[in-house]
Amino acid sequence: MAAMYRKAPKLHFWCKFAPQVLQARCASSNVVGQSTKRAAADERAARQEASLSLVQRCKNLLVANWRGQLTTITTSTTTNGADPEASKVWGSLVNYTLVAGKPVVWVPRNDAHEVNLLMDDRGSIVVGHTDPPPLVHAWRDVGFVPPRAVLLGPFTRLEPHEQEYVKRRVLKARDSNREGIEKAGAALRSVLQEAGRSASSRIHALSTMAEASTTDFAIYRCSPR
Repeated sequence: MAAMYRKAPKLHFWCKFAPQVLQARCASSNVVGQSTKRAAADERAARQEASLSLVQRCKNLLVANWRGQLTTITTSTTTNGADPEASKVWGSLVNYTLVAGKPVVWVPRNDAHEVNLLMDDRGSIVVGHTDPPPLVHAWRDVGFVPPRAVLLGPFTRLEPHEQEYVKRRVLKARDSNREGIEKAGAALRSVLQEAGRSASSRIHALSTMAEASTTDFAIYRCSPR
């Protein structure tokens, strides 16, 4: 009996602290389990990205961006005559959006693109990590080129009624972006804060396109082939 009473305090000690021990073990297991789930989710996302078709990757780049490099074929008017040293193409960064699955670009008035497209409607637009140009050159120097999409096809200037329709679509997209940010939950809001400059730049670009005057910009639709 004496031996049994001597062991009782040890049993009492264990019963007193067992819940805390079990709780700590469960918390540790939850942390490990969450880390494992996150790692598995990241791995699945990477596999899904790798399994996407080339067309879908191009669509993702087009939707995610709003600025690209427009390239048109130069004419004798924009190359100072028949100068053999003159470039055969002209490229510059422009804003664009997607309407009915086709890119629509805003070209400044009196730009060389306007004259080039009047003489030859063929052109191209490169989307994805094209801005700023010095950063692209730096990537090339280290042998790394981010994913880009190149669309080739004729560029058609929009009629006034088509331009108004496109601007309404752009305004709707801008308001949708703003509303999404305002209604974002705590978890998503933290992500948006990290990408705040990108989100605000997109909204600013959409506002610029929607409010652009026809005296300052001409709007063209690209029909990829």
